[in-house]
Amino acid sequence: MSKKQIEMELFGINFSKCENSNICEYLLFKNKILVGDEILTSFPKNEIKAILFHERFHQIDKTFTLIVVISLVLLIIIFAFLIKFNSIVVTIICRLALILLLTIIIMLFKRNEEYKADKYSISQCNSAESLINGITRYSKLQSKKYRKLFGWITHPSHENRFKKIREYKENYL
Repeated sequence: MSKKQIEMELFGINFSKCENSNICEYLLFKNKILVGDEILTSFPKNEIKAILFHERFHQIDKTFTLIVVISLVLLIIIFAFLIKFNSIVVTIICRLALILLLTIIIMLFKRNEEYKADKYSISQCNSAESLINGITRYSKLQSKKYRKLFGWITHPSHENRFKKIREYKENYL
């Protein structure tokens, strides 16, 4: 990434600030949270805190990392050792079907992890509304093209997330 990164800490969470950026994400293989300065300067503190704790969950919970590693190993096995038919077309179709299946499994686990991260954030901040408002504000920063292409793969819809967040708030706060 060519944007300058500055190491920072807020609410006891270490992260890297990216200048001239509106991102907020956890980088799986770097074990790092990136936050854009646009978020840090324009979001209210309670929403920044809720978003940071959401991302912190991804950093401390290793379930999704384990799923990704297992999936990569399975992909290597699929391509290296398994499913070699006499017809190259059948081989390619079978391999693509297995890749699609692994993608769906990863997608389902990732969506479930988002719900868990939301619960963790609420439990740390004692505020469901801060997280809902932060998610809403953050989604406005992301391009519509990105949300249409990728957002639906890794994240549940806002309606479903907000419903679960409110249920969690009613039952546990």
